[in-house]
Amino acid sequence: MKRYDVWVQKIEEAAYPDFPYDPPEEYRELAGLNYTMQYNKENKIYGAVRETLHQMGFDGEYYGTDMWNPLKEFVKEGNTVLIKPNFVRGTHIWGEKGVQAMITNLSVIRPIIDYVLLASRGNARIIIGDAPMRGSDWNAILNYSKVQQLVEFYKDKGYQIELIDFRKDLTINNKDQVYEKTIANPSRSPKDYVEIDIGQDSMLYEIIDSNHNFEMGGVKRGTISRYHNEQHNTYLFPREALQADVFINVPKLKTHRMAGLTCAMKNLIGINGEKERIAHYRRGVKNQNSDEFEKFYLKIYLRERIWTFLKAIEKPWSRQIMTWGKRFVQKYIWRGKTFEETYALNPPKEYREGGWKGNDTLWRCAVDINRILLYADREGKMHDEPQRKYLCMVDGVVAGEGEGPLANTPKKAGVLLGGMNPVMIDYVATRVMNFDYRMLPMIRRAFEPHKYALIYKEPEEVQIGSNVTEEEYCTDFVQTSGWSALYQSKV
Repeated sequence: MKRYDVWVQKIEEAAYPDFPYDPPEEYRELAGLNYTMQYNKENKIYGAVRETLHQMGFDGEYYGTDMWNPLKEFVKEGNTVLIKPNFVRGTHIWGEKGVQAMITNLSVIRPIIDYVLLASRGNARIIIGDAPMRGSDWNAILNYSKVQQLVEFYKDKGYQIELIDFRKDLTINNKDQVYEKTIANPSRSPKDYVEIDIGQDSMLYEIIDSNHNFEMGGVKRGTISRYHNEQHNTYLFPREALQADVFINVPKLKTHRMAGLTCAMKNLIGINGEKERIAHYRRGVKNQNSDEFEKFYLKIYLRERIWTFLKAIEKPWSRQIMTWGKRFVQKYIWRGKTFEETYALNPPKEYREGGWKGNDTLWRCAVDINRILLYADREGKMHDEPQRKYLCMVDGVVAGEGEGPLANTPKKAGVLLGGMNPVMIDYVATRVMNFDYRMLPMIRRAFEPHKYALIYKEPEEVQIGSNVTEEEYCTDFVQTSGWSALYQSKV
C-alpha cells in the first residue's frame, strides 16, 4: 500500500454530527475499547478520520479486521499524548455557525481519542490543551466546543482526560469588551512553564535590528523586545507540551489577516503560554524595519496610537474614556455593529496591526515554535533530532474564509487533511484553498534548510493522496482583505 505524505479526505456532506459524535456503524477494531459503543449513522466525520489514518498507511496489514490498530506504533502504553485543537475563542459575530468555522470541531477529535485509547490499552495520559487569545472566555470556549462534555463522557467510561488552558495570564474585559486588567491564570503556576531560548537560531534573528519595533495589539511598547533581542529569543512553553511523547495537532483550516492562513504551523502559537512573547508585527509604516501599516493613514494611525496609549495607562479614567469612545463609535459610526461585524461586512482597505501581505514578522514566531516543539526535550533543551512524535489532522469540514481568524465566514470545504509533517500539511492546505504557497512566507521559508529543519523535501516532492481528484477537493477561498494575489498558478 502506498504511503502518502498528506491525505486529503473529501466528505460528501460538509456538516458536523451531534454530540457525542458516535461512529456511524460498528467498526470491528473498536471492540478493543473498554466501553459499549453507541452509533450515529449520520456521522460522516468519524469514518473520514478513520479512512485518513488508513490511507496514511497506519497498520495497513490488518485494516478491516478486529486487529487493526492504526496508532499502535505511534502511541505506547504509558505515553503522554497532547491533543492541540484551535480553541482561539468561544464567541463569533455569526453565532454558533461562525464558531463552527473558527474552532476545531470535536467530531474530529473523538475518533482520535478512541484510537489513542485503543493503541495504549487505555493506559495513556491524554491532554487536550490550548492557549486561546488573551481576552477569550475559557468558559465560553467550553460551552460552544462541548469539550468539557466530551471529557465527562470519557470519565463516565472510566477514562481520564485532562483539559488545560495553557495561558499564564488572563485578560479581563468589561461588558463593552474594553480592557480592564490582567490577572494570573488561577489554574496555573510558574512551575507549569519552561522558558526556552533559541537565540540566533530564531527566525526573528534576521530582523533583530528592528526588535525595538516588535509589537502586539494592546501590549506596552518595549515589552516584546525584552524577550527577543540580540542576546535572547525566548518562548514560554507549558511543561505538558514538553512532556508529551506524542503531539497530535488538530487545527482549523481558515484564513488569517496577519499570516494569510492558519493551519498546522500557525496553530502552534497556542502552545506558547505568554502572549507577550509573540511578535505580531513591527511598529510603523512599511519599510525594512516596520510592517504594521502598508501606507500612512492618519485616521487609522491616530486611532491605534491613542487606543494603545490609553490601554497602557491602566487607570480607571483611561478605561472609562476607552469605554465611552467605543460606545460612541459603535453607535454613530458603525451603526450599532461591533468592530468585527463592520470589518467582516465591509473589509477595510486601510490595514492595521500588520493585517496585510507585507507582514514579515508573525510567521517567524510560528516557525520558531514548531521547531521548539519538535526538537526540545522535556527540560526545554534543543537537540539535533526530533524529541517527540507528531501527527496532524486538519478540520476543514466547515472551514473559514474572509476576514479571519476571528471574523471568518463559514466555508463548507468538506475536507480533512492528515499528515505527519506541519510544513507538508500547510503546503497541501494552500492547494486546497487555491492559494500559492510562494506568497506565504511562513510556508515558503519553512522549506529552507535550517539547523532545526522542519522538512527535508522540496514542495514538488510532497506525495498527496485523496479519495477524489484534486479538482474536486480544491476550492477558491476568499482571502482576507489585506492578502491579495494569493490566487496564482500552483507548483
